[in-house]
Amino acid sequence: MLRVTGSDVQTVFEDRIALALTFDQGWIYFSEQPAGGSFMERVVTRVRLDGTGEERIVGGDELIGVKNFTVQNGVVYYVNLYDMGLYKRNIEDESVATLVTNKQKKSIYTTTNGLYVLSYEGDWYFIDKDGKIPFSKPARSVQ
Repeated sequence: MLRVTGSDVQTVFEDRIALALTFDQGWIYFSEQPAGGSFMERVVTRVRLDGTGEERIVGGDELIGVKNFTVQNGVVYYVNLYDMGLYKRNIEDESVATLVTNKQKKSIYTTTNGLYVLSYEGDWYFIDKDGKIPFSKPARSVQ
């Protein structure tokens, strides 16, 4: 870890390749391919900013391959490579992941009000944090 000023350099984890990285509530979240795993085996792991408390939060025993993910206020949202559906899971209560939409999604972007999701067709959709806004109309279309 490195402060914006360039001071206090600290190694948080070594010998790993983070495919994607985000921060939320004092944690670093990263996706990775476990050692010896196939392309489809991608998991999300978290570690505290000081390098302690590492734990896997998505993947492992389940049939999940995380394409991309984001974390917002203790909830992880991810696209599963196996069905390209968008899922969400509350991290702290270790709840089972729930399907937000089975429409195939390419990317997820977090905002303060919810998520913007990009479809493979190039359409942007908005969904609130609870998954209550339907994906019936794109927020804007990318041509």
